[in-house]
Amino acid sequence: MTAWSSHKKKVNEGKEWIKLRLQNVGVVRNPGKDDLMMVTFDQDYKSNNLNNVMRKTQYWIREGGRWRIVYEGTV
Repeated sequence: MTAWSSHKKKVNEGKEWIKLRLQNVGVVRNPGKDDLMMVTFDQDYKSNNLNNVMRKTQYWIREGGRWRIVYEGTV
């Protein structure tokens, strides 16, 4: 399990429910490197113990034919 997925699992352990809404999604592939892309979006997050809206950026890499998130941060 990657550090990112371990972190997400730990954060979500205390949640009874989660609702996500994504808007303004953008995907940009790295020219000349098809196995790397940057994804940006506005996230409206609601759960039983947290509500927030933020702009996020993720970097995705394709390894062995599968995409995985290697970085996630807020803008």
